[in-house]
Parts: sequence; structure tokens; C-alpha cells
Amino acid sequence: MVVVVETDDDVRVAIARLATVGYVAKGSLGVEGREAVAWPEGEKRHHLYVSPTTSGELQAQIAFRDRLRSDPALASDYVALKRELAAHHRDDRPAYTDAKTEFIEWALASGEQP
Repeated sequence: MVVVVETDDDVRVAIARLATVGYVAKGSLGVEGREAVAWPEGEKRHHLYVSPTTSGELQAQIAFRDRLRSDPALASDYVALKRELAAHHRDDRPAYTDAKTEFIEWALASGEQP
């Protein structure tokens, strides 16, 4: 999930507000244009980011979302890939993320199956 805010200053404000309910700032984790926050202790595991509207990363995420919405077969392939990767990389989030990156980059660049 992504909290979308207007400016970089708003990113800091959003992170401070999220901290009041238990979220912990994690920084960019190597991805420019977004800040990660860890879920509060005791809550169900989820991934949350804060991005300004000007973020290139946010624009890529929106483009990928739109690509999946416009192509049900592609969306189905992505679901299958994520399930396979989740089973294979159950305890290794970075490996899971790295493994799906090729599919995402291909979908954004070409529109044909890798």
C-alpha cells in the first residue's frame, strides 16, 4: 500500500503521524521516491510506503497497475508468479522482490510475455 502525499515535506509529516500509531520509519530501502514504514507490533504483516505525487517510483507503480488492469491475462500471470515466489521465498522478502522485478520491468517496457 502507498500513502500518496503532495510534497517531500508531506512525506515527513505522514511518517511522523504514522509513528503515533506504531509504524516505524525504515527509510527508502534503496528505492528513491518512497519511504518505507514497518507495520506496528502485533498487527498483521503488511507493507506500507509513503510517496509524494512527483515520485518516479510512484508513477511506475501506477503505470504497472494500469497495465495489469488493461490485460487480464497479464494480471493472471502476475498472480501466479507472486504465489510461486511467495512459496519459494517465504522468509526472504528481498529475494521475493528481486524475483518479481524482471516481470514488472518487462510488462512496463514491452507488453509481451518475457
